[in-house]
Amino acid sequence: MASGLFLLSRSSSRNPNKWEPMKEFALQSEYPNRILYNDYTVEQGITYRYSLQQYNNHNIYSERRISNSVTADFEDLFLYDGER
Repeated sequence: MASGLFLLSRSSSRNPNKWEPMKEFALQSEYPNRILYNDYTVEQGITYRYSLQQYNNHNIYSERRISNSVTADFEDLFLYDGER
């Protein structure tokens, strides 16, 4: 179980050393086993890595837990305005 503040970030094959913040969230004595974020902003043919860090109110961050690489490979495109 986890408690605290967390930051989800990503890097891409275009700039692998730059981590872009995607979402901040809090967990209160729960397992992080649900989908916390859907990334609708990936680009075809680009490889991404995601990281999760815990932090506190003094902006002290833990080491990054980094995902496996994921390559965006899709045949269709959908426009999304945040609601539909």
